[in-house]
Amino acid sequence: MLKTISVVLGLSLAAATTVQAQTYICKFRGGGSNGTISPEVLVEFDGKGGAQVTDRLSKSHDRAPVQAKFAQDNDKQMRVRWRLVDVISSRGQKATLEWSLVYKKKRNRAHLTFNAFGYPNTETGNGSCTLQK
Repeated sequence: MLKTISVVLGLSLAAATTVQAQTYICKFRGGGSNGTISPEVLVEFDGKGGAQVTDRLSKSHDRAPVQAKFAQDNDKQMRVRWRLVDVISSRGQKATLEWSLVYKKKRNRAHLTFNAFGYPNTETGNGSCTLQK
């Protein structure tokens, strides 16, 4: 009896932590003062705990898709962080750019934060996400 409970518990825990390959399209209003908040962000979870992100800046710098530095997708929320290193602006400035996206599923609200390391630029955007598959 105890062995049966252990096996069932083990299988249910394994099922609860399984990550599915899913794709989200998130749309944001605004765009930040320098267009750092993309109007559309594509997040593709690979089913193995990782994710890739495509946004306007990663495309314009020929780096899309970008491997996420942090990825989480569960029943309550989807979270992902990604970074572009050594991006050179039109003025010749070099920076590391980082975004953090949090999507609260029950409220259908997404929040995107942008930071340029070494610069006082922080931008935010609000929107929503749609699960594609």
